[in-house]
Amino acid sequence: MATTILTGETIGAAVKDNDIVLVDFWATWCPPCRMFGPIFESASEKHEGIVFGKVDTDAEQELAAELQITSIPTLMAFRGDPRLQPAGRAAGTGARAGHRRRQGPRHGRGPQADLRARDREGLSARSRANGLPR
Repeated sequence: MATTILTGETIGAAVKDNDIVLVDFWATWCPPCRMFGPIFESASEKHEGIVFGKVDTDAEQELAAELQITSIPTLMAFRGDPRLQPAGRAAGTGARAGHRRRQGPRHGRGPQADLRARDREGLSARSRANGLPR
């Protein structure tokens, strides 16, 4: 199966009607996108049960913004119920529909932030003990 051009109007139906959809977000001016394109096309011909879609981020800026595409090339996979996956956002149900973010300690910054804070505190104490500025 060849790749399918997806737009803001067609991506919701593509995800809803198929089990697995891989979407390549690209632009004509992007050299890495142009390098990845033939690989994506080749994979689409080898895997018949998967829909391979392409979204031109220049032509579909609103869709790219809604799906929070901040750099390209970006490959996004959709599987299962579109209301629970990122596809729900593409279908126009809002940027955070069905999405829950796991948060760690210290307001979601995770354990690494705690360790970094302790390291800074330890370094500050050692610096003061040695007469160095913080």
